[in-house]
Amino acid sequence: MDRRQTVAHPSPQDKRDLDRYVKFFTQKAVQVIVQSRKGGKQKTASKPNSSGEDWFNLAITDDTALAVETKDLLMRNPLSVGAQPVCVEISLQTAEEQSLTLENWTIVLRRKCERNLGHPAVVYGRLGLLLRSILSVSRTLPAYRMARKQLDGMTLAYRLYSGSSTRKSLGEGWHCCFIAAHCMGLSV
Repeated sequence: MDRRQTVAHPSPQDKRDLDRYVKFFTQKAVQVIVQSRKGGKQKTASKPNSSGEDWFNLAITDDTALAVETKDLLMRNPLSVGAQPVCVEISLQTAEEQSLTLENWTIVLRRKCERNLGHPAVVYGRLGLLLRSILSVSRTLPAYRMARKQLDGMTLAYRLYSGSSTRKSLGEGWHCCFIAAHCMGLSV
């Protein structure tokens, strides 16, 4: 059998691989976003020789509680075409228990494109590139600088959920920034 299946018509094994890649991409993307809002300078190196649980050749140490929360969310609501997106809401919490939403990240899997992407390894490589784009963008936004400053009496918190984005909580004058999309329909 020719292993050069298209993503539009994958073999059963390729479909399992692609579903697994999307699941692990989503888990790592959530880790990148939330960890970039926890404060402190972060260094993230590439791992040229990945093994075991290393995904996308990126040295990100998973926060255990966040990993469990993300896995539970994806088990209840798997990310698939037509399913609800995975959202990460970042908010500023004060000592008086007031909250202000700063960011809302959305990971969605839209309809697949018809373009032939070849082997799932190509998709894996492109998802790794998309993850690095999220890493770069997450560290250029004001919330990253705010997290690094460690303001007195204020902390950044996150909320992970499946459903439509709550943009109304962002207030007036909010902006939407499309980071990237992969041809298989995954966009952030």
